[in-house]
Amino acid sequence: MNLMTYDKLCSLLNQVPLIIDLHEKKNPSFKDEVEAWMKAVASVLKSSGTRQVAEISTLKSLISSTRRGILPSNNIAVPLGNSVFHEKRKIIDAVCVYAFHNAQHSLQEQLDMHEPKFIQARQLIRKVLLLASGSGKLNSITKKKFDPAITLPSLWKDLVSDPNIAPWTSQILQMISLEDTFTIINQILDEWIRDHENNIVNHGNSRKNEPKPPAVQQSDLESGHEALDGARGTHGKVRKEG
Repeated sequence: MNLMTYDKLCSLLNQVPLIIDLHEKKNPSFKDEVEAWMKAVASVLKSSGTRQVAEISTLKSLISSTRRGILPSNNIAVPLGNSVFHEKRKIIDAVCVYAFHNAQHSLQEQLDMHEPKFIQARQLIRKVLLLASGSGKLNSITKKKFDPAITLPSLWKDLVSDPNIAPWTSQILQMISLEDTFTIINQILDEWIRDHENNIVNHGNSRKNEPKPPAVQQSDLESGHEALDGARGTHGKVRKEG
């Protein structure tokens, strides 16, 4: 799973509480929202070639067929409660809850599986950029001149050629792709530029100086080396960040 797919699925997962709230309030739009949500999830998974797309599509089809009057087969456990519901609306609602719950659980498992590598890669990239800023490699990057298509390949080439940074770049690429690496670098640099410009505004200074990343502290370098050691020792293991 690449970073773009991960971010899209995270965004969809963040919609879950709102959809649950619709069900708790007996909002009639609940069933439509569940179908739309599952369609969006299936679309993202399909574009990324993830195998879970079949599971989500099956659950979505279950809802669609039930709404057309085709009841679930006996081998699918739909939680209808202690009594048998003969009312079509209640059966559809129960099927939607069942399908939504299972789709949500499957999506959460996928994100939990890939989250650690993106967290660890982002930590390492931030430390690499802090080191690069200390050696002057970021001095030419400004808000006005910052073109990712030109700047990022050139910056990465400088990082890879630096013997003090190159081992870290290798560890990063063992976790995520170069494309995802560029995306994260771009996000961090944009964050630094925004922080710099906000500081200028907050201090009442309208003159636009060259954006500067945070100063490199000894604690940053030490934690960076710890992150690198962790990447070497725990690569491939799922870890949680609090």
